[in-house]
Amino acid sequence: MLVIHGTDDGQINYAGNLSFSSSPVTAQFWAANAGCLTVPQDLGVLDPTDDGASVQLDRYDRCTGTAYVDHYTVRGGGHTWPGSLSFAAGLGRTAQDIVATSLMWQFFQNFARP
Repeated sequence: MLVIHGTDDGQINYAGNLSFSSSPVTAQFWAANAGCLTVPQDLGVLDPTDDGASVQLDRYDRCTGTAYVDHYTVRGGGHTWPGSLSFAAGLGRTAQDIVATSLMWQFFQNFARP
C-alpha cells in the first residue's frame, strides 16, 4: 500500500474526522492487514526544494509475503499531487520534494500481477 497525504489538506483532513481515519491510522490499518511490523521504520525527511513543504517517509515492512506499506506525510502539503504544477488555487501547497507519479511507478513495479 502506498499512502501520500498532505498535512494541510483541506478536503480530506490528515488528522481524520467522523467519516475518515487519520492518515497514520490508515497506514497502520493496511500494515496490520498485510501482517507487517506494527511500528514503521522512519526513513527520514526529504526536503531538497525550498517550497515550504517537506516529506516524511515511514515504511512498514517485514510483512507477509512481499508486501509493505509506505506512508508519505507531506508536511505543509495541500490536496494536491506532489511534483506536479500548482494549478489548483485553493487546494493548498503542491510539494516539489517528491514526484508522486514516479513514486507510484517505482512502488508498483515491485509487484507482479497474478
